[in-house]
Amino acid sequence: MFGSAIVLAGGKSRRMGFDKQGIVYDDKLLVRETIRRLAEDFSDIVVVTHNSDYYLGADVRITKDILPSTGPLAGIHAGLTLTKSEYAFVIACDMPYYNPVYAGLMQEKIRPGDNGILTSLHDGWIEPFHAYYGKKLIAPIEAYLAQGKRNIRDLAYHNGVRFLDEDHVLQIDPQKRLFANLNTREELDAFLARNEPQ
Repeated sequence: MFGSAIVLAGGKSRRMGFDKQGIVYDDKLLVRETIRRLAEDFSDIVVVTHNSDYYLGADVRITKDILPSTGPLAGIHAGLTLTKSEYAFVIACDMPYYNPVYAGLMQEKIRPGDNGILTSLHDGWIEPFHAYYGKKLIAPIEAYLAQGKRNIRDLAYHNGVRFLDEDHVLQIDPQKRLFANLNTREELDAFLARNEPQ
């Protein structure tokens, strides 16, 4: 039911100025380190990417957007069409703080019959990553994108999204870094300067 994880790595990286799949931390590719950590909890890892060279030798399956040029939802859609389990954990390649305790808590909260989005609110915003999505969403995503829409949060609200209790999230992640991602050189430089363990 929960054996799959999806790594979204097909973004344009415009604000970063280079492909974020190439981010190096502690002499390792950040995305490969994330995959290594995910593999401790998930037996099926799908990477949605436009450049498979970063994953040579990795025990992952590679795919690309089936519905290109439609943003992160297209990546989630492509990943869900390939994953083996009913629900998949979704994370982006530029998120350095995967937390297995958080992922496990989310698994406990998914109920039979859920439409398939379980996530958290962070400062009042739906967090689209570090979240679980179900295969039941494949058709709704296709219909939503066919209307020219791309907003993950809007899709979530129209498909029975549920949220973890914020107090539970804070107990796991008091520093509120779970949802951090590296979009700009300034954010990357600040992350590298902190030299924090993942």
